[in-house]
Amino acid sequence: MLPTLFRKEERNPVTSLRGELDRLFEDFFGDGFAAGATPALLATPGRAPAMNLAPAMDVKERDDAYVAELELPGMKAEDFKVEVQEGVLSIRGERKLEKEEKTKRWHRTERLYGSFERRVSLPNSVDAEKVDASYKDGVLTVTVPKSPDVKPKTIQVKTK
Repeated sequence: MLPTLFRKEERNPVTSLRGELDRLFEDFFGDGFAAGATPALLATPGRAPAMNLAPAMDVKERDDAYVAELELPGMKAEDFKVEVQEGVLSIRGERKLEKEEKTKRWHRTERLYGSFERRVSLPNSVDAEKVDASYKDGVLTVTVPKSPDVKPKTIQVKTK
């Protein structure tokens, strides 16, 4: 498809709205949704849906650290990699489809398989050398400690 700059088209409000919605869904869900597909439609019996995973993630701040928790059920600790580089926490992994067995008859496959990456920008006040990651009950917890020398400073407000 040619870029809009080179394409001669009449502006139909419905077509324009559909194009914007398609782009919104493609950005949010990845390829496949704009064409009307759903995870169940993208899956064929015995094969996994061809989509990018985006595991749910919570990021919270404690007094001593930032903590990211990701839902990664059915995975093993060796299935993902955690890195901190140049102020960015990166969590990458891959959920693999179980080996197809000749005796199994697939009726429906809706679980998503494939690679994922989640990235979070970190403030300058973290100690990247002491990042800790643990995995339990399908939840990956990554703890990024704050630097010990970065403590909140209370400033007395003077009246004149």
